[in-house]
Amino acid sequence: FCCEKMCMKQLFFFILTTVFLISCDDTATKNQPNISTLSKKDSLINDVKKYPDSLLLIESLIEFYRENNQYDSALIMVDQLLKKDSSVAKFWDMKGILYFENNDTINAIISYERAIEIYPDPGYIMSLGAMYAETKNPKALEMADAL
Repeated sequence: FCCEKMCMKQLFFFILTTVFLISCDDTATKNQPNISTLSKKDSLINDVKKYPDSLLLIESLIEFYRENNQYDSALIMVDQLLKKDSSVAKFWDMKGILYFENNDTINAIISYERAIEIYPDPGYIMSLGAMYAETKNPKALEMADAL
């Protein structure tokens, strides 16, 4: 009987502690910026400054901005790439994706059209066709035929 009473007390203490921990509100820490996100951003920016010709690092920074909904910063980075070489279809595709995700369909269309002029990749054609279809542009059928 004594062991049962001891086990019941331990179980009660465990349940009480668990409920208390679950009910704790951490709103003070929710409003603080994520330190790991800030340090990752700073690290990527420093790496790009150190190796400005590394496309992999630049694309990583653009992807970081994209994942954190910082489309203006990502577009600035893509524009810098395009200033160096505007004949790379992949850069125009990246720009189209960023504009699309930022709800700027017109500029997304312009970017995809430019990508296709450079290199008519099926992925670019499908993206542009989807943009045309979304805006009810009859050119969507032309893109379907192009595939």
